[in-house]
Amino acid sequence: MNGNDREPECPRAGAVLAIHLDGDVDESGFGFVCGETLATHLRECSSCQRLLQRARRLDAALASSAGRMLADHLATIDVVAKKLVANLVACPTLGAPSRETQANPLLDNYEGMTIAGGPGLAGVSLISDDNFSATQFTRVLNLLVKLP
Repeated sequence: MNGNDREPECPRAGAVLAIHLDGDVDESGFGFVCGETLATHLRECSSCQRLLQRARRLDAALASSAGRMLADHLATIDVVAKKLVANLVACPTLGAPSRETQANPLLDNYEGMTIAGGPGLAGVSLISDDNFSATQFTRVLNLLVKLP
C-alpha cells in the first residue's frame, strides 16, 4: 500500500486508543458498549489494528528512552548517608497542645519539608495538616539545624 491509497481512519480510532493506552474513553461519542464490543471491533477493523500496533510501539520506545534518560540522570546524583539532624522528641514543647498521647506534642505526621542554607547551619521547616481530624493539629515547625 503506497501513500496514495491509504485506508481511511476508522471513526472509532480515538476510543480504541483511549481504552487501550489510557484506560478511558473520551467524550467524543466513539464509545463502546462493553469490552466484548471493543474486542469484536478490533478483530474486524484492520485500520484500528494497525493504529494500535503503532501506538504500542511508540509507547514502548518512549518508555525505553525515558528509562535510559532516568538511569543516566541517576548516575549523576551523589548519594549521601542518612544522618539525624533534629530529634523532635528531645525538642522543647514550648507549650504546644496535643490531643493524642505521645512523647512530645510536636510529634506529628509531617508531610512537607524545606531546607534553606547549608552546608553548616540551615533552616528546616516542617509542615503537617490536621487531615480534618479532631485529634490532630496543623503545624509548621521552623528549626535551625547543623547539616553535615
